[in-house]
Amino acid sequence: MTEQILPLAKLLENTGAVPIHARRETVSGVATDSRCAGQEFLFLCVRGLHHDGHDYVSEAVQNGASVVLSERADISLPDGCDLWTCPDTRAAEAVVYDNLYDHPASGMTAVGITGSNGKTSTAYLLRAILSDAGEKTGMLTTIGAFAGGERIECTNGGTSLSDAVSAMTTPDPAVLYATIAQMRDKGCTHLVYEASSHALDLRKTDAIHPEVAIFTGLDREHLDYHRTMDAYFAAKSRLFDLLSPHGARIGITNLDDPYTDALTAAHPDVLFRTVTAQEDKIASCDVTGLQFRQNERGCGFLYYSDDAIFRLRLPIPGRYSMYNAMYAATAALCLGVHPIDICDSLSAVTGVPGRLERVPTGTPYTVYIDYAHTPRAMESTLQTLRSLHPTRLTAVFGCGGDRDPGKRPRMGHIASVLADRVILTGDNPRSEDPEKILSEIRA
Repeated sequence: MTEQILPLAKLLENTGAVPIHARRETVSGVATDSRCAGQEFLFLCVRGLHHDGHDYVSEAVQNGASVVLSERADISLPDGCDLWTCPDTRAAEAVVYDNLYDHPASGMTAVGITGSNGKTSTAYLLRAILSDAGEKTGMLTTIGAFAGGERIECTNGGTSLSDAVSAMTTPDPAVLYATIAQMRDKGCTHLVYEASSHALDLRKTDAIHPEVAIFTGLDREHLDYHRTMDAYFAAKSRLFDLLSPHGARIGITNLDDPYTDALTAAHPDVLFRTVTAQEDKIASCDVTGLQFRQNERGCGFLYYSDDAIFRLRLPIPGRYSMYNAMYAATAALCLGVHPIDICDSLSAVTGVPGRLERVPTGTPYTVYIDYAHTPRAMESTLQTLRSLHPTRLTAVFGCGGDRDPGKRPRMGHIASVLADRVILTGDNPRSEDPEKILSEIRA
């Protein structure tokens, strides 16, 4: 394998880095994990959730790092090892990897999606519309990364001290920008990605500037990290700060969510398109879903706005599916897709993996899998299934460990009210006692 020669000045551009003692002009790679540092590497001292990269400089240097970017100027380094400092290495991390891969998202039309529920479904629907309209679309979601119809292997985690080796909605910058670069190199013209609250707060996506940002709403989630709903909202809101300064700066948001007023007030420079499913809000909203109907095979409704009026048919049941379809259709319209193409595309969607996904069993029972991991998502899913008039509705679920415990009894209560029978099971307990998690749900 040929050794890379990377100009240090290019890697550190726009990071605010200043030299303390610096002689080298090139490096051969970049690492934020001291174990991954190699000969002549640039090592970034990133403060993570559980570890501080500044504590691992010696290990990185022993493994071959020759340049260190730190927030502190008092780090002791051996002769021949250069030191640069910047105010925030966490912010610099995204910029460095974006520089490393030559700004991979800059030539693509990007749409960022954030919110507690519906991000993946909205991304899938929007990718389907754009792809059917002839645009090769890269997509980065909880389920995986794709360039058009091709899956890209994406190892989510282990590249930064901020995260354990586990699947993340938005991967670390080392993986994120490398994956987008693959999409660019495979000819993708558009990028649709989920922006998690962790990623936004940890500034992983700071080098991506979308043309359109979508906010699907807020539910109790990740308070183990954010502590308060206000802090959780502030993290989600950052996506709209990142909108491209050279584009129309379009925001799409759920008018029926209580946080929308705060979102629009905080971003007066954004052109918001509001979405509702309540007919009495037609006068105050840009897009309304009317005449909603559903059965086991899916749902249908009238998409009503000043821009276009058309009937949509989606082979996924649920009122929340209507919201997801409205977000995707509105974004597509903003990007110039014709309404007829939107209708044809959404009616042909086969579903979203793990999102009210019907599982063929060859038995008299109907089985669905859904990624309902918040109280509101649990309620919406069970209400949808209840509306299909089953003889008996059984809910099988658990809650993940090392996550907000406050939602556990709420989800247990919702399941006990809306389902005829509830079966509690384990769901990735991580470092917690599985029996403790079950008892908190059962409470």
